[in-house]
Amino acid sequence: ISSDSRYALINHAPDDLLLYDLVKHRTVRKFTGQQQRDDVIRSCFGGVDEDFILSGSEDSNVYIWRKETGTLVEILSGHGKGNVNSVAWNPKEVGMFASCSDDHTIRIWEAPPAGVALTEDLSSPSLSNGDYDGRAFSPPPPSKSQSPARYSHPYRSDSFDASAGVAGAGGGGGSGSGTLWPRNVR
Repeated sequence: ISSDSRYALINHAPDDLLLYDLVKHRTVRKFTGQQQRDDVIRSCFGGVDEDFILSGSEDSNVYIWRKETGTLVEILSGHGKGNVNSVAWNPKEVGMFASCSDDHTIRIWEAPPAGVALTEDLSSPSLSNGDYDGRAFSPPPPSKSQSPARYSHPYRSDSFDASAGVAGAGGGGGSGSGTLWPRNVR
């Protein structure tokens, strides 16, 4: 349910996510791309003014769409094998969200702080926990009118082994399709 109680997200098998208007009692938009055939996948609203829809998927990815257009703006990889079952966007930090997966990891995804320009290889042991794939980026900070995921994966992430309670120990292996910046959360 959106924070203003106007909309609900309905994960509809096999591969649809529906935006339902609770006032007008009708489906407003359909979001496609994520996979949901066998298991429950939990989705959420997020970003400034809840302008984005975020969902996990049975293909081990996280999907982000624009709420108003249904346009897929980003597919984030970073979990290992297994479903990404649930996602939650931080209501206080609009550039941060979490995802959890059947690979026994919880990932915290965060846009870099304003003004940060990364140009070095962050896979160095002194700079990361080893989950980073070594690619660098230099995006401008997201603004209210822009997608927080509009650039080439301006998200950094860190994993937690949910079964052992250890940060950075999960089998996620970093990003397979874009640039992720690990966040050391202990």
